[in-house]
Amino acid sequence: MLLKHAQLKLIQPGDTRWLSYFRSVNAVIRCYEPLMSTLEHIVNERGEESPSASGLLSILKDQSITFILHSLEPILEALSILSKFIQTKHGDFNQLEKLMFGTLLRLEELKNVSINEYKQIFEIVDKIKALSSINLNRDRITRATSRTNEISLEEIFNDKIVKFINEIISNIKARFES
Repeated sequence: MLLKHAQLKLIQPGDTRWLSYFRSVNAVIRCYEPLMSTLEHIVNERGEESPSASGLLSILKDQSITFILHSLEPILEALSILSKFIQTKHGDFNQLEKLMFGTLLRLEELKNVSINEYKQIFEIVDKIKALSSINLNRDRITRATSRTNEISLEEIFNDKIVKFINEIISNIKARFES
């Protein structure tokens, strides 16, 4: 049967660069405070001359965006580890199978909002919200601020994060079935 196939591929190549996404999200999280300070400085100094900085500042102040970024980090980390292993030249099928099942288990675990990682994420988001409300100019209420009040973080988790994880799990299973 194998002789009939001209080329045997472990998986189909994908366009997604999980490690790049992980590093990008991780960089925003690590540099969040200096990034916010810089954007606030640009907006305060230049005002209407810097709509990009103002827009990015508004987006990053949104509690739901902060929550999504922090929630994506462990997901992207698990996927980047699997992706890096798939790209190695010296990996074997047994190790790949174990890592794939481990990744699937980790993704299933990340669908549970009660795990400690999400408790920490909720605490981080609450701290950021408290800090931003202290610094918030009371005369300016953004659409992002009012929108966050209408949507709970658990709703965002169930509507966005769990659906994203389910899609990834389906994709991994589909790639490794054939």
